[in-house]
Amino acid sequence: MKKTTLILLAILLAVCGSAQDKTPDKAQSAEGGGSSGSPPPFNRHNISVYGIGGISTMLYSTTFGGNSDIGFGGGGGLGYGVNFIPQLGIYIGVEAMVLQGGINSNFSETYGNTGINFGGKLAAAQSALYVQAPLLLQTQLTINDNYQFCLAAGIKVGYALPQVLGQSSTSITGNVTIPDASSSPFSFDESINNNLSLSQLNLAFTADIGIRRKIIDQLYLYAGGYVDYGVMDIRKPNAANKNLINATSESIGNGGITGINDFFSSSYIKDKTKTFAFGFRMSMAACARARSPEHAATRVVS
Repeated sequence: MKKTTLILLAILLAVCGSAQDKTPDKAQSAEGGGSSGSPPPFNRHNISVYGIGGISTMLYSTTFGGNSDIGFGGGGGLGYGVNFIPQLGIYIGVEAMVLQGGINSNFSETYGNTGINFGGKLAAAQSALYVQAPLLLQTQLTINDNYQFCLAAGIKVGYALPQVLGQSSTSITGNVTIPDASSSPFSFDESINNNLSLSQLNLAFTADIGIRRKIIDQLYLYAGGYVDYGVMDIRKPNAANKNLINATSESIGNGGITGINDFFSSSYIKDKTKTFAFGFRMSMAACARARSPEHAATRVVS
């Protein structure tokens, strides 16, 4: 019994001695803002510059059955983020993005009761430039001392700059067959350029996911992916401004065949034209660390 008591007493003295040895370290840690009674310092503010690229296009369908093709584009911008707590914050910024769209579709039509048949291929390409302001809620989860997992979601408000970039280039090739005519079918190959009639504003939902790596203290490199999906029609609402091309009576085919021109003048984009982007994002961010109250007080006193 006495032997057991002596062993327990020795263990208790060892624990007490260990606690006394650690007390100065804890006091020193408190002076640096890292005590258990207050949160440790974290990166509260960050300023970043970034580039984006990949699929960056306009989605639409036409009245003669063709759907738009995928286009590629990209851009870049500047951003500012602020964290309320180490894991959660908001992000705002400004960016420029180029969108590329287009369509490749075969067509075959007979004009009214005339028996005039025309068929061929239509290839149209559109491009547009938007300045956008992202607003996102972002979270960061620490993997280790050098890596963080980042996730963000929010909206982007865009403003079109058609005076800088907003063009539609259309190529039409095909043949016209006229029944009961001595002449053989003639071919046509035309190119028509138009300005896009874009609405000024666009709204898109956006999400971003990636990994952030510390390069040096307070400087981080980010690599990840993003997706944007527009919810507004970026073309003006009246049908005249949704025409794929602006065909006049003299614009297509050997001085103009009425049926061809009527067809293309009434071939327009139906439903909505929406923006869509999916690609890769890289950024460099400089961070400013938040100080704990104890550390701030120590600096003021000193």
